[in-house]
Amino acid sequence: MKHIAIPNKTNTTLSTLLGAAVVLFGLYLTSFYSYLLFHSLTELSSIVVAVSVFLLVWYTRRYMQNDYSLFIGIASLFIGGLDTIHLLAYRGMGVFLEYNSNLPTQLWIAARYLQSLSLLIAPLFFSRRLNPVIAFTSFTIITALLLTSIFLWNIFPTCYIEGVGLTQFKIVSEYIISLILLTSISLLYQNRKKFDLVIFQLLIIYIIATIGAELAFTFYVGVYDLSNFIGHIFKTISSLILARALIIIALEQPYNLIFFDLKKNRDELHTAEAEMRKMAMIDVLTGTYNRRAFMEKGEIECERARQYGHSLAFLIIDFDHFKEYNDKNGHMNGDRMLQKIVDVFRENLRVGDILARWGGDEFAVFLPKTNHAGCLEVAEKLRNAIAEISMPFDKQTKITISIGCTIWTHYDESLDTVFLRADNALYQAKQRGRNCVQLT
Repeated sequence: MKHIAIPNKTNTTLSTLLGAAVVLFGLYLTSFYSYLLFHSLTELSSIVVAVSVFLLVWYTRRYMQNDYSLFIGIASLFIGGLDTIHLLAYRGMGVFLEYNSNLPTQLWIAARYLQSLSLLIAPLFFSRRLNPVIAFTSFTIITALLLTSIFLWNIFPTCYIEGVGLTQFKIVSEYIISLILLTSISLLYQNRKKFDLVIFQLLIIYIIATIGAELAFTFYVGVYDLSNFIGHIFKTISSLILARALIIIALEQPYNLIFFDLKKNRDELHTAEAEMRKMAMIDVLTGTYNRRAFMEKGEIECERARQYGHSLAFLIIDFDHFKEYNDKNGHMNGDRMLQKIVDVFRENLRVGDILARWGGDEFAVFLPKTNHAGCLEVAEKLRNAIAEISMPFDKQTKITISIGCTIWTHYDESLDTVFLRADNALYQAKQRGRNCVQLT
């Protein structure tokens, strides 16, 4: 027999953490050789992840019932574009020779504003449909305006001054971006039930790591100093976390991502079916079993009594002069009276006893493990309890019931025989003047 290997989740997690540690340590070592190489590798990793996010959600969008992921994917494509220009503009790359270190810093802030605001807006598309054409057009216009304000109009605020360091605008912007990201976490938490748990946790950690990067970037003076290094480490960590969500969740566990909504709908359908089955067994007015459910329960109790040799009693209860009560007080008050009496029944029956509305103003009760004496005792208890109550809208009218009782025997071929005996006993109780119990 061929055995199927089941991956160990602990080993998978440890392997992932070990792999991330190796990557980060490798990047750390490259910073000693060349900080420019370190910066290029960290930025490339985030750019690759951004493009991968877009490709994944774009080609799986038809399987998703909400457009949150699609919006994030489209935004990631344009954020990755800004990060690519930021990478090329970094000092030492030799691409934009006429610019200084202010240019990559401006591009960084522009990309981070776009990223944080996209994460803030994305939860709107849990309940709204996204038009991809409008989304692409909007992001194209916004990105073009940002680049034009930096390269052509020169109106984008200065973010870095050579020999001085970061400007007040750049530092304040990092804090504003962090606050926007914190707000996006709050919105994600409010919508957490719409996510697979693992994906939700990864998104939260991804945003927290991004905030860590933003805060680190508020302290550096030179583009090659320690704070800048720490900020890029945090950015790499956030990219690795997002990559883990893509590779492990989207590829190894595709149903958790693509078919999560399908699974959720299936669970809701099962719940609704269970609720419908329950409602099909319940009398709407009184909340007791209906006749069909009562007979099914009765068959089970008869089989149990036959198997274990238990006694089983059956009561059929009729309210005396119920028609006259309805004519006097109205059908609405008649319904309220039935509900009140059912409450009294429940207070005086055991947990295992089975109560049902037999029809109209008649009710039936199965009393498991109950013999003749116990049956009469319970029936008298119910009759006396009903005789003591009065309705708020008619305190003068005395409410009474008649009860027919019988005991199931091994000689009964079907429940119909038991019901017939109890019905005859009820008829005898009425003949005796009502408000009494008759056992047959």
